[in-house]
Amino acid sequence: MIRVGFFLNFSDNWLGGLNYFKNLIRAVSMIPPGQKKIEPVIFLGRRTDPEIKSFFKKYSLTVESIIIDRWFMRRFSEFVFKATGRNWMIEFFLLKRFGVKVISHSGFLLDENTKIKNVNWLPDFQHIHLKEMFSGEEYEKRNRLFAETISKSDGVIVSSESAYGDLKRFMPQADLKKVSVLKFVPFLEKEIFDISNEEILKIRNKYGIGEKFFYLPNQFWKHKNHITVLKAVNELKKEKFKIEVACSGSLDDYRNSAYIAEIKSYIENNGLHDYVKLLGVIPYREVQILFKCSDAVINPSLFEGWSTTVEECKIMGKKCVLSDIEVHREQAPSGAHYFKPDDYLVLADILKGLASEKPSECVPHDELIAANESNLIKFALEYQKIILNLF
Repeated sequence: MIRVGFFLNFSDNWLGGLNYFKNLIRAVSMIPPGQKKIEPVIFLGRRTDPEIKSFFKKYSLTVESIIIDRWFMRRFSEFVFKATGRNWMIEFFLLKRFGVKVISHSGFLLDENTKIKNVNWLPDFQHIHLKEMFSGEEYEKRNRLFAETISKSDGVIVSSESAYGDLKRFMPQADLKKVSVLKFVPFLEKEIFDISNEEILKIRNKYGIGEKFFYLPNQFWKHKNHITVLKAVNELKKEKFKIEVACSGSLDDYRNSAYIAEIKSYIENNGLHDYVKLLGVIPYREVQILFKCSDAVINPSLFEGWSTTVEECKIMGKKCVLSDIEVHREQAPSGAHYFKPDDYLVLADILKGLASEKPSECVPHDELIAANESNLIKFALEYQKIILNLF
């Protein structure tokens, strides 16, 4: 059994990283005993939220360490690495002590002479496709980080064939033998398939959402392209056709602080308050409830590495309306409706048609749950294969 170490660090994308780790570790725990050849070890700080600790203790060996917990200890570890070229604090006090042979998704770049293998994940190449949305400094920083990660890692994971193609095109010097595609599969609790009408009504009343609505669960980052949806809604308003779109997600874009002001201004100037609800960040349970009871889920994004929104639609058997981008086609949800990312007129027609349809028959819950569990095991086995190929 090969022990694989994971570090729950507190990066800018902490919540997204946490959910990814939860899914991956839980999926690995579902591998049948006769096929399981890896054992996750979770390293986290002593002051980590007790609920997070409790979750990981159910599925893996969990190690609490002051090295991860305290700011000055992490900084000291980084200082030692820069001074000696070796991450002694991490490597000897944590990894070797607990028999870890591989670290995964950590972002650490270990000394090239260490016997511990290192697998890192690369996000999508959005910064190249949408260069205008990044400062020159951030653009160059990402290019350097990607190049260094590929050079100094034993294995590199990307989330889609689309991202793999971009890596070959934009980084021709990369050693492709190191690179693997691992397509993320979310885990949905069985309870989400049996939400009561009372709970649905409670959430709709909480946010003032009508019985029929579309759901857009993206963060309010400029590349998520909310504006095309607003234009489509406004077009339908001109036709006196009423629809409602509920939008959840962070109302902040660190790359473009004025973006949410533009969104709110468009809603105000076109009188769309009764058509569009901006909910901000809401609990994940409520996200799932809105997913389930909406007419359809919209993802208008200009660019995605691998859309969790689309994957959750597939698991729930949910209708979805998607921007016609390469990765959405790769994910291939059944019965999806596509529109060019800037074509709000086509989107308006799609939404009008879906709003006028009768509800479709639901796929039996047992089938959806069984399919989700089967796909999670395949996901975990593919990850395990990536780890085993290092040796």
